[in-house]
Amino acid sequence: MKKSLVLTIAVLALSSAPAFAHCGTCGIGEAKGSKMMDKENWMKEKMDKMSEELGLSPEQVTQVEGIMKTKMEKKKAVHDEAENKMEEIKAEYKESLKGVLTPEQLEKYEAMKDEKGSMKGSMKDGKKGSDHEHKGSDHEHKGSH
Repeated sequence: MKKSLVLTIAVLALSSAPAFAHCGTCGIGEAKGSKMMDKENWMKEKMDKMSEELGLSPEQVTQVEGIMKTKMEKKKAVHDEAENKMEEIKAEYKESLKGVLTPEQLEKYEAMKDEKGSMKGSMKDGKKGSDHEHKGSDHEHKGSH
């Protein structure tokens, strides 16, 4: 009985861990307004770790910080450009649909989109699914920080 209880508790603890997981690079679980501070903290932590593990000199730390900032700025610019391009593509798509769908079908289509959008909104609010959204962020999760 005791083994069974310990096993049950272990399984529950391990299976619930992902639900409480925290993405350290994007501020999940924290206020959305603190994202900029999270990026600054991330960079400081990254620099501290690199400095310690690689034995960087103060001059190297300064240089690496500059390189990191440049990388982040370039990635943000690319992200912003891609986001603008996506908006253009969506607008073209919508215009193309107007040439194919009847006014009634367009109305139904818009209603479908609104319904889908409200479901996404409720997911963001934590009502359903994960609150882990990346839109507008400029970080990676592929080990290339």
